[in-house]
Amino acid sequence: MDVIAEISREKKQGQSLVPTSAALTQTDIQQQITRRVQERMVPKQGDLLATEPLHVADVVQKTVAVLVEQTIDIPRISVVPKGPVKSGYKAFKLDLSKMNFQPQDMTLIGQGLKTGKQILYGESSTVAETRLEDYIVRELINYDDVSYDEHAELIYELSGQAVAHFKTYLKTDEELHNVLSSYGKPIAENIHLQMAHSYYEDMSESEVVVSQGFTPIKSCAFTAEGEILPLHQAPDDKGKIAQYVYGGFSKCAYPVQKFHSDTERVLAGLLERDARRWFRPVAGQLNIYYRSGASQPEYVPDFIAATADFNLIIETKAAKDMEAADVKAKADAAATWCKHASEYSQAQGGKPWKYLLVPHDAVTHNATIAAFTSSVRYVSRYLSMNSSSWHGCSAQWTVASDLSLVAEFAFLQPDRYDTMNRAELIEALAERSELTKAQTAAYAGCGA
Repeated sequence: MDVIAEISREKKQGQSLVPTSAALTQTDIQQQITRRVQERMVPKQGDLLATEPLHVADVVQKTVAVLVEQTIDIPRISVVPKGPVKSGYKAFKLDLSKMNFQPQDMTLIGQGLKTGKQILYGESSTVAETRLEDYIVRELINYDDVSYDEHAELIYELSGQAVAHFKTYLKTDEELHNVLSSYGKPIAENIHLQMAHSYYEDMSESEVVVSQGFTPIKSCAFTAEGEILPLHQAPDDKGKIAQYVYGGFSKCAYPVQKFHSDTERVLAGLLERDARRWFRPVAGQLNIYYRSGASQPEYVPDFIAATADFNLIIETKAAKDMEAADVKAKADAAATWCKHASEYSQAQGGKPWKYLLVPHDAVTHNATIAAFTSSVRYVSRYLSMNSSSWHGCSAQWTVASDLSLVAEFAFLQPDRYDTMNRAELIEALAERSELTKAQTAAYAGCGA
C-alpha cells in the first residue's frame, strides 16, 4: 500500500501518473508497482533455507483489484491564489452588553502567615495612558492577527466604542483609568473575539490545483467498550452511542465504524442498503477547510459514499441547526469542493460529486439515498448551484419558516416538487402552513 500511495502522488509531464484508482489496473502501472515492491523485498543477507518464490506480480494484481473495488476516488484539491490576497476586518458595532466592569480597590495588603496580621503597603501601580483607548489598544496588538500599522484605524474605533460605553456609567476620570487599566486584557479579548466575525479575505483570482487524482483511504483506530454491535442494534442509551463500535458491514470501506448519534447509525443502514461503497472519513481525508472568523478549521463530514450515479458527501444535522452559521460555512466549503471534484472526475470519465445536508428528522429507516440525492436540495441553497431560481427561493423559505414543512412536501410529493416553478412552490408551501400566500412570499424574500 505504501508503494501505491507513493505512485498516486507522482506526476508525468505535469499530469497525475494515476489520475484515478482504475488506472492502477493498467499493465505498465502494475509493472512499476511490482518492480518497486521487489526492490524493497531484496534481503540484506542470503536465506539459509530454500523458500517458495513469492509471485509479486500476482500479489500486486490481486491487491490492486481489491483496492479499486473497495475505494472511492477522492481527489486532493487545493485552491491556490493568483496575485495578491487582501485580508482584514470590516468595521462593525461592538456588542458591549456584557462589559459592566467596576472600579477595583488598588490598595495592596500583606498578611502574615503565622500571626494573620495585615499590613498596608500602599497602592498597586500601573502604566497610565494619556489616551483612554490606549489601555485597550496595547492589549489588542498583542494578538498575532492584529497589526497596529494595518488595523490602527479600526482598533481605535472599536476601543473608542468601548470607552464611550464605560463613560455612560463611570462618573470620573479616575474610575475610567481604574477600570481600563485593570480590565484592559479581558476587554481586548472580548473585542478580538467579535473582530473574528468580521474578518474577510479577498482573492482577486484563484486557481484550482488537483495534486492527486485519488488519495488512498486513511487508516483509523477506535477505542470502545463491549462487543462489536450489528448495525441494526440501537444502544439502550442512545446518548452513549459514541462508546460503541459497529461492524458486520458488506459495503463499508472499513471493517468497523463508530457513530456520534443514532441518526448516523440509521443513515449508515441506508448506505449499507442503497450505496455501492461508504465510510466515515477521518481528518485529512478530504482536506476541506471553512472560514470561521479569522481561522480556517478542517471540516470532516459524517459520510462519504458512492452510488451508481454519484459520489456523495453527506452531513446530518439537527433540524433546528440547519441555518446555523457554522453549518452554512461548512456546507459552502463542501459544495465548492464538490464542484471542483466533479469537474476533475467527469473529465476522467468518472461520476460527479454531490454534497447532501440532511436534517435528522428526514433520516428514517424507510428513507432512500436516491430520494436524498434527488430532493435533498431543499435543505440548503448550497446543494445545487445550477438550479433554477425557485430553488433559491425554497432555501430562503427555510430561513424564516419551518424546515420540516418543506421536507415533508419534497419527500411526499417529489415529482410535483421537481417540476414546480417558484410561484407554484410558494403557493403549495402556504397551503401546508398557517401562513398566507403573501406572507410566504415575503418570508421567502422572492417577491411577487
